[in-house]
Amino acid sequence: MSTARLNPRESALYVSERSEFVAINEQKVNQLAGDMEKVWRADAALGAGWSQPELHPDTADDSTIDWIFVVDTLNFCFWSETPRMEDKFTVRYKGSDYTGYWALCAAVNRALDEGVDITNPEFYSDISMEQILHVFRSKTDVQIPLLEKRRDNLIQVGKILLERYRGSFKYCVLEANGSCKKLLELIVSNFECFRDEFTYKDQPISFYKRGQILIADIWGCFQGTGIGCFHDIDYLTMFADYRVPQALVYFGVLEYDKGLMRVWFEERPSSLGTLGR
Repeated sequence: MSTARLNPRESALYVSERSEFVAINEQKVNQLAGDMEKVWRADAALGAGWSQPELHPDTADDSTIDWIFVVDTLNFCFWSETPRMEDKFTVRYKGSDYTGYWALCAAVNRALDEGVDITNPEFYSDISMEQILHVFRSKTDVQIPLLEKRRDNLIQVGKILLERYRGSFKYCVLEANGSCKKLLELIVSNFECFRDEFTYKDQPISFYKRGQILIADIWGCFQGTGIGCFHDIDYLTMFADYRVPQALVYFGVLEYDKGLMRVWFEERPSSLGTLGR
């Protein structure tokens, strides 16, 4: 066993070979991959570019990089325990209501439309609670989850950008010199809030969900060209979003232990490390 931290791909292999409560059904993996390929080839809309969603910028320039960086700094935890719209964080923007990740995008766009310089670290490195409450104000009585943590993230990354990267994430990307492996290392070494790491069975492992999403978003926005060209883009892995395992269980790719399934169906909160007790 190595004491060095494993990268996300190595971590996934290490954990999957030692997991006690979750197994991978290889036959279902192949079946789902084949089904997804058929759907992908049959529906051209699924291959639409990164800028296709209406809330993503339709530009690919320095300002877009700064937009992506802010959004991915805040891109976590939109979970709601109820399907009712009135019990979700909801942003009203240009006549439409948005929840989840799209509510985040809508709030950032709304702030920019209102003249709030939310993608400028000169502003958000010193953002007040009153200011962030206004930026992420909800149509409902439910505010965005973990608001204080999001404010902490913005202040942290904003100060680093100003101190080390001339006030723009663009210069961090340029420092990686076309390598997403190098860029991921720069992200997690410079910006602590992107450093999602853990120790599993005495082995340091990593997820780096938002760090990988950040790189993939830049690559997608620039269509793999210019500053978005990475010669090792296949270094990235699937992102550990909580919706992904839900879908993989539905399709039989992941198989959960009966005890874990019972916890899931009973919707019982489970603290880290308590499942096997």
